[in-house]
Formats: sequence, C-alpha cells, structure tokens
Amino acid sequence: MCIRDGRCIAHSYNASGACALSDKLGKTTQSSGATYYYSENFVKQADGLFYNKYEYTSYISCAARCSHPGMRIPVVKTKASFDFIKSSENAYPACNSRDSDGVFRWSDGSVLDQTIFGITSPPRQNNNLNIFVTYQGNFDDTSATEVFACTCQGVFINGN
Repeated sequence: MCIRDGRCIAHSYNASGACALSDKLGKTTQSSGATYYYSENFVKQADGLFYNKYEYTSYISCAARCSHPGMRIPVVKTKASFDFIKSSENAYPACNSRDSDGVFRWSDGSVLDQTIFGITSPPRQNNNLNIFVTYQGNFDDTSATEVFACTCQGVFINGN
C-alpha cells in the first residue's frame, strides 16, 4: 500500500497498484513493507509518462539528479515523448551512447529508432561526443559541462 504525500506525484502508484520506486524521502513505517516517495513533483504529460520540472544544468548534474531510484534521464521511444522533450529547445534525452557498429542506443540499451520521430538524418556528432541534447528537431552532441534543460522521467515498477 502506498501512502499519498502532497510532495509526491498525483498518484504514488501505477494503474496496477504497485508503489513508485524512490528513496529520496526515506522509508515509512505505516505499511507492512517499505514504501517510497518522490520528493519532487512529477506531472503526467501527453505521452502518458511522468516528468519532474525542467532545471537548467550540466549533463553531469542532470545525470546525478535523475540517478535516484525511480528516476532516469528520459528514454524517448514515442513521438509524443519526443515532442514533450523537444518542447524545451535544448534538453537532455538519454541517447548517450553509440556502439562500435555506429548504432545509437538509449541508456536502457534499446536502439534509437528516429523514424518514429520523423527524423531522417542521424544524430549530429560535430563535437565527437556521446552526450546529446535535442536541437532543431534532432539530436546533437555536446559536452558534459554545457548547460541545457534537464527533466527526469519517473520510472515505475511496471517499467513505465
């Protein structure tokens, strides 16, 4: 059972009733097992996923912010998610690796399929780096210290 907290997202559990994963506020003793809460407000967006507020920061700080259990730098697998992420001109998505075969991958290991987003050209790598931001409707590489928009996706037990 999840106990609701005003500092949590609107529903601190997913449709199946499973609790959200995050230990940012610590364990409660009000249920038989440990219950975790988000200390940041997450809002459900048009893509059906939850995101916290954008902050402008470096990739290093963004990765740290999104590294807490139950959070991640956005993995963008639908056009609706891409549209939300690119609504901030320069935002960090989790496309941050290119394997030895030249295939771009999300941080979860899945392959970047740009056709979903209507993008026909590969991510720009004019800086020869493996950290990307959304830029002019595509992905463009940047250094880990440049400041861009950072939002984290809420990740629930069921993998959403």
